[in-house]
Amino acid sequence: MRIHSDINHRCVLPRQFFIFKLFIAFVAGNVLNISVVNAESLVIFAPASTTNVIHELAHVYQQEKGVTIHTSFASSGTLARQILNGAPADLFLSASVSWMDDLQKKKILAANTRIDLFSNSLVMIFPNRPSRPIDSLFFEGSAPQINGYWATGDPDYVPVGMYARQALIKMGWWDQLESRLIRAHDVRSALIMVERGEVAMGIVYYSDLLIAPDLVSVPIPAVTHQPVVYPLAIIRQRDNPVTRQFFQFLQTSRAGEIFRKFHFSQVLP
Repeated sequence: MRIHSDINHRCVLPRQFFIFKLFIAFVAGNVLNISVVNAESLVIFAPASTTNVIHELAHVYQQEKGVTIHTSFASSGTLARQILNGAPADLFLSASVSWMDDLQKKKILAANTRIDLFSNSLVMIFPNRPSRPIDSLFFEGSAPQINGYWATGDPDYVPVGMYARQALIKMGWWDQLESRLIRAHDVRSALIMVERGEVAMGIVYYSDLLIAPDLVSVPIPAVTHQPVVYPLAIIRQRDNPVTRQFFQFLQTSRAGEIFRKFHFSQVLP
């Protein structure tokens, strides 16, 4: 009996060991697969005004390269603060030079990766045609006679609001309009308020008109505010070949065609 027991024991050990090796192989295989998935995906933080164009760029790139592009959209100020707090962004596209400056000063950006990717412009929008001819709005010296409130991004941290405040101060309208401002958390929220008729006027980007073609709009003179430039950079702790390749793709003529389709102007040579 003792011999039989020893034989059984010796037979069981190899079987247990074999099962154990299978388990280790399974775990190792899954870890490898996760690593491969992580290596073939990346995350770009981008301002709300670029939602449509970034979605299309991500789709085109995934179709061509098989790399999954995850996106996070909000105001540039919100995104910059999230990155400062450790959010896992690989790339940051900002609608504000100042927010990118802030990250650069704090050494969050990978060295020599910051570029100005494309530009935009501002428009004043109305749910209905104003009582005065819109062509004369910027030449009569007083703010538009609107009934009720108007909307744009919060000028304290949302780039479109920052640009809007600069323009209205330059035109001498800010003091008349500030008290009736609804401060939206991003540009798309301001656009929606105007579309729904919840406010009488709004200031958004020219590119936003693509999703709201029925609104009445008039361009705001570019000389009244700083240039609307979108800088792009790689986050230093997330710098890797996969991120670099998408970063380069965004600078190609193919990407430039998509920018223009969505009413952005590529500023790269």
